[in-house]
Amino acid sequence: MKTKVFTALIALATLVLLALSCVLWVSYRGQLAVNADLRSKINDITLAASRVPAPPQGLEQKLAAARDNLNALRQAFPEAMNTTGLINQMLLLAQECQVKAVPLSTEDWGVVKAGQGYLVFRMNLDVNGSLPRVSSFVSRLEGGEFPTMVINDISVSRPSVKAGEVPDAAAPVTAKLSVAVYARPPTAD
Repeated sequence: MKTKVFTALIALATLVLLALSCVLWVSYRGQLAVNADLRSKINDITLAASRVPAPPQGLEQKLAAARDNLNALRQAFPEAMNTTGLINQMLLLAQECQVKAVPLSTEDWGVVKAGQGYLVFRMNLDVNGSLPRVSSFVSRLEGGEFPTMVINDISVSRPSVKAGEVPDAAAPVTAKLSVAVYARPPTAD
């Protein structure tokens, strides 16, 4: 009886191994088909990639030059600066030029829409002093620390002079200035 059970178990184990072998063989054949399909796709992609032309020479140098130009433009057209610092710089310049500058009104940084847009800070101020000193202040203000500063309007008045008299160069004058400082909007670099 033991031999019959033992023989039956061996037969059963043989059938299980045979069934397992069949399952593995079918799975293996399926994987061979998938592998052949993947090889075909890899060959197609490799062929397509070989047809892509090589990049032009010097792209790294061109990229470096473009970044340098961008940085130079960013420095020439700065981001909005601190408004208080901007006004303080103007007042220090007035002090250096020995004139009195009085900020009358300011408009905080606002967006001007032209193309991609840019920011503008506007300010009106009165400047009092002799004509040569006021002129020096205006020249230094326009060509000075703020390269994007523009004087939009200026009017100069002086005390009236009697007919036939030559105006005194040291006579006080008052210049009313309308100033705008332009800046680029902040970037997300």
